[in-house]
This record gives sequence, structure tokens and C-alpha cells, in this order.
Amino acid sequence: MSRTTDKVKAMGDCAVCGASTLLVVVPEWEVPGSATKPAVVVQAVECLECESCGERYLEPEQVRAFEKKVIEAQRAAKNLLSAAEILQIRESLGINKERLEKILNLNPKSFYRWENSLSIQSDVVDTMLRILRKNPNAVYALAEERHIPLTALKGRPKKAG
Repeated sequence: MSRTTDKVKAMGDCAVCGASTLLVVVPEWEVPGSATKPAVVVQAVECLECESCGERYLEPEQVRAFEKKVIEAQRAAKNLLSAAEILQIRESLGINKERLEKILNLNPKSFYRWENSLSIQSDVVDTMLRILRKNPNAVYALAEERHIPLTALKGRPKKAG
């Protein structure tokens, strides 16, 4: 189902049927699931749609915006932390992405991808992040155990004892 805006654009011919009337629409797309990602229905970004055959045209930046919407919808469907929540947890720990990835033994760029809705964290990582949100001292204990220095961190919880 598409919501057509009031705008109509004639941008040459449709590459599929040759018609010259392209409508500006905001379609709703069903995105199929996979073994690890649920199927979701996402209200897409504004794009062009051929009035005759229904072919849709998106610019590269529209595709990227749509992909981010899909990832956030899939996170919500699985009750996973959102990109904003992941960023908030990491920032509340006062540790940069690279250092936290090393402490948690994660692949490089994991936090970048999760915080920018480029990929979905696993259920296990999501649970780990929720634990760190409730118990931030756990990350400092892990860093100490793995001999990863965490000096001059703002807001670091004080050691007991």
C-alpha cells in the first residue's frame, strides 16, 4: 500500500514500461524475514513510482535511509535495544567504541554498525549490553581481567573496598 503525495513528477520515461508519469509516493513495504531477522512491514521513505506499472525508483541515500528503518523495525520486532539505546549505554560507560569492542571481545566496528543502524546485534550481545546498563562495574572488571587499561574515564564507578 502506498500513500501518494500531491506531487507528480515527469522525469523521463519509466525504465520498465516507458510511461512518463512518475508519482511521488511513500510506500509501505513488506520485508521478508530470515533465520535471524523477523519479517517486518516498514513505511518507506518518499520515492518515485510509475503510475502505469508501479515500478519504484529510489536514490542511493533513500535506499540507505530505508535500510536503517528496516533494521530498527527488526530490532523492535525482536525486542532488541535500538541504535540510540546502544549508543547511550556505551557513552554512559565512558569508553570509546574500539576499547569497548576489545574488552567485550567483539569484532572491530561492531558498535559503529549497531549505533548507526547498519546491522543488528545478536540476542546474546543485546543481553550483555542490558547487563552492562544495569551493572557498569562489570565492564571495568572485565577490562582489568583482560589487562586492558581504562585510565582517565569520566564517570567511572569507584572500586569498592
